[in-house]
Order: sequence, then C-alpha cells, then structure tokens
Amino acid sequence: MCMGDFNKIISLEEKFGKAFRPYKQMKVFREVLEECELSDLGYKGYKYTWCNNMEGIEFTKDRLGKVLGNSDWHSLYDLIDIYILPVQSLDHYHLLISCPNQERDFMCTRKIFRYEASWARREECKDVMKKAWGWAVMPQGGTRRAGDLGMHG
Repeated sequence: MCMGDFNKIISLEEKFGKAFRPYKQMKVFREVLEECELSDLGYKGYKYTWCNNMEGIEFTKDRLGKVLGNSDWHSLYDLIDIYILPVQSLDHYHLLISCPNQERDFMCTRKIFRYEASWARREECKDVMKKAWGWAVMPQGGTRRAGDLGMHG
C-alpha cells in the first residue's frame, strides 16, 4: 500500500474548477501506476482531497491524495474503507483508512512518508526494500525492479 498526496490526478474526473491539467501529466502518472502495478483503492464520502481556498470562478478542487495498492495487497485487505475528511483550516484533507476487522484505524495526518535515495546505500535497508517493494539495490546506488532481475522475495 502507498498513500499520500501525489500532486497528480489520474483523469479529469478527479478535478473540479478552472485550473487546467495537461493530458500528458495524467497519462504519465497512469503509466507509472501501471508499471508499479498499483491501482487506486477508491474512497467513500467526499471526493476531493485538495482545494485552493479561492471563491467564485477561481475555485478549484482536485483529488490529489490517494491510497494505492497492488494485487497482493488487494487480496489481503479487500475489506477496508477509505474516507476523505475535509478539514476547514487546511487546503489538504485527511485520508482515513478504516479496517473494520482490525482493532485500530489509521489516519494519515501531516506526516508524509518520503523515500530518501541515501537509503539505497545502507546495507540494512536493502533487504527491506527488496521484500517490501520488490526492488533490488544495485551496487552503483541505483534501483531496479527485483522481478526484472529475476530476484523474488
């Protein structure tokens, strides 16, 4: 599972308002999701995760925040609910993942996970990346999909 503010929309259906999003940006984002075998897990309730806090014809809102998962994740956790929670004082809304069969719900607030390239140079991170993400760390510091290299966790 991967969640957060991707600052991209998948299609124009995720946009309301004046500001234009080039088709090429949406196409590239869809291609990256397809290459990583990720799909949108959807949402319940309010549709948009960002608004520009403007009024009138300048008002714009987009669904930039998403929860994505691969097919393995879908099969393990097919009974989750994802809610978008508007927050009056912020332009970005919260994502809430509800796991009805679990004891806790997890809320993504202002802390955002960001991958650091330096992790690829740390020996203790290599196995974690390979197992969790299906990526292999190359000696020169680059990464490749583990499946492309014949490496399977």
